[in-house]
Amino acid sequence: MPNNEEIERELSAYREIYQRDEHVARTRDLRRAALQSMRLLGTFRPYLAGPVFKGTAGRYAEIDLLLFTESDKDVEIFLLNQGIEFEPGVGHYYAGDQERVVSVLSVGMEQLTIRVAIFPAVDERQVLRYSAMGRPIERGNFDAVVALLEESAS
Repeated sequence: MPNNEEIERELSAYREIYQRDEHVARTRDLRRAALQSMRLLGTFRPYLAGPVFKGTAGRYAEIDLLLFTESDKDVEIFLLNQGIEFEPGVGHYYAGDQERVVSVLSVGMEQLTIRVAIFPAVDERQVLRYSAMGRPIERGNFDAVVALLEESAS
């Protein structure tokens, strides 16, 4: 069986051949939407992760944001005060060699789904993984996403 890196490489090659213009435009639009969400959630130190950050997002990709705060309830209260509906859930991640069960909010905005994983503030400087032996989650802060957009525009 192919590993995740091999699958991502083949998907990228497929998109380059068959969906180039669509994929570039879709990635740009998703990154812009991510920036808007990151700006809104700026108090909670947001990072963009997943396929939108890496540039491998497909047609139906979700935006993955990682927040780092002292209280996940603060994020929920903030969203409620903004009139933004969400569905609560949980996610399993690894910070270093420790498993973290964190709140994950599914937020629907403008025909997009944004998955917001809320980590303790101390995990911001940790290497995060989806599994104990998995590769580190690539992520970028607001400035990194702006740089990605500027790079793709040139």
